[in-house]
Amino acid sequence: RLIAISPVRKSSNDRCPKVFKPPCKRLFPTRWAMISAIIFDFDGLLIDTETADYQAWLEIYREFDLDYPLVEWQQQIGIYRPIPEALIRLERLRGPIDRQALNELNERRQKRSLELAIQKPLLPGVTEFLHECKNSGLRLAIASSSPRTWLDHFLISRGLTEYFEVIITGDMVDKVKPDPGLFLKALDCLTVPPDLALVIEDSKN
Repeated sequence: RLIAISPVRKSSNDRCPKVFKPPCKRLFPTRWAMISAIIFDFDGLLIDTETADYQAWLEIYREFDLDYPLVEWQQQIGIYRPIPEALIRLERLRGPIDRQALNELNERRQKRSLELAIQKPLLPGVTEFLHECKNSGLRLAIASSSPRTWLDHFLISRGLTEYFEVIITGDMVDKVKPDPGLFLKALDCLTVPPDLALVIEDSKN
């Protein structure tokens, strides 16, 4: 499920770095021996919060006797807007919904999503991998489009904050993913050159 992204580099067109398949040797092979930092995504990578979010949206849609196919929902994973794409789609199918009602639906969805996600364990292998990274002297950071309050619900209760020197969230930057700003800010805070950092993501967004 993990997708490792090549060392972070600034580019003229601000596109995210290309994807590669990581080798299976212990942490990194010789060619990656100079990597000194890893930047992790959060939702869907460390904890499967995304299944909970989809379930919460399904419950909203069913109130309107509508369906939300998984394949359509997957296209907007990792994209954050003032009005979520799922609500825009709901309006297209249902007809205009006033802004107050939209906000109330989104608040209910967020509350329900948290209720479901907070019960989820860390994904298999996460704790062991983080522990091995720290023991290897790698510096770790999180770069997530979600707000810090969302991450804290999971990081604090699971004792994960001790692993990460830097946590950059969507409320700390002007643009979220797929813009690379979150990753670049994490690099700045780590004071690590881009060529010595690795990003691990699970979403094309």
